[in-house]
Formats: sequence, structure tokens, C-alpha cells
Amino acid sequence: MTDGHSDTAHAETALAEFVRIVETLGSEVERRQMMGCPIMMREGKMVACLDADVLAVKLGRSREEHAEALALPGAATWSPKESHRQFSDWVGIPVSASDAWLDWTCTAIDLADEAALIAASQPAKPPRGKPGGGGGGRGL
Repeated sequence: MTDGHSDTAHAETALAEFVRIVETLGSEVERRQMMGCPIMMREGKMVACLDADVLAVKLGRSREEHAEALALPGAATWSPKESHRQFSDWVGIPVSASDAWLDWTCTAIDLADEAALIAASQPAKPPRGKPGGGGGGRGL
């Protein structure tokens, strides 16, 4: 059983730390609200989400960083409480490890930037349409 007062205090501490991180990162992130939670965006991509007293960061399930973050005490794969989808690329880090939140947020930003660079280097996808220019393939 949890103490409601304690849960509120943890959530307030977590929000204060989240705000401090946003202020520290300045123009590197944009603070928004999504799924009822404060989030950090990097160039249109969500990189971190505060869910009560847990900071969730997107690290990519196949990355060694993901495994390292899961090794933190109390960390777990995260998905929004109201979602039935599994967010397996995300790790939730509890407020008890908030001293590591800034570092993990920076890691999530670096990984998002890396993914954006990879995507930008890929050749453009050809437009979708019917073979032969839409004339049914008969050259009409």
C-alpha cells in the first residue's frame, strides 16, 4: 500500500527535477504536454516524458544504452499508464534515481539526433503510383 502524501511529494520532486532539466537544456528541447504528461521534444520527436514520479526516456530497445538504463535500481520498460501498447524502446527511471535523469535525457537526445541523421542520409522513397505512369501499363 502506498501513502498518497508520499506519492504526491515524489511527483512534486519529480516535476521540479524535470523543470530543472528543461531549463538546463534550454533551446535543445521544447517542453510540451502529451498523454496528460509533461514531455521534452527534440526537433519534433519526443525524447522524454514525466509520468508521475518516473522519467521515461527513449533509448531504443536494441541499443546497449537501453540495457544500461534498465540496470538502474527501479528502472523498467515504460509505457503510458493509459496505453495498452508496449513502448519497448522506452525506459522509465524512478525519481529515486533522478540524479541520473539529465544524463539519460542527453543520451536520448543524442540517439534521436543520430536517428535523424541516418534517416536524412537514406535515399528518398520513389512516389507511389501505378506502373507505367498510371495508364494501366499499356502505354496509352
